[in-house]
Amino acid sequence: MMVNHSVASSSFSKRTIFAPQPIGVLPAQLPTTQVLNVELDEDEDIEWTWTTLPTGQQYVSGYTIISKSSDGN
Repeated sequence: MMVNHSVASSSFSKRTIFAPQPIGVLPAQLPTTQVLNVELDEDEDIEWTWTTLPTGQQYVSGYTIISKSSDGN
């Protein structure tokens, strides 16, 4: 029981961050490699990686998880 409680407690410290919406790209045109969301701990933040298509359209294709303390927060 206590193990289950620990797992449940730790899941509450996670937060889900949704990727920014694509710019000028219809959902059907997006590659399967697009990022939809990321789960972060309370002491983590995220930097999004954008891909720009030859047409100028952009979508989030990756991310880097960083420590909040590394960016001054």
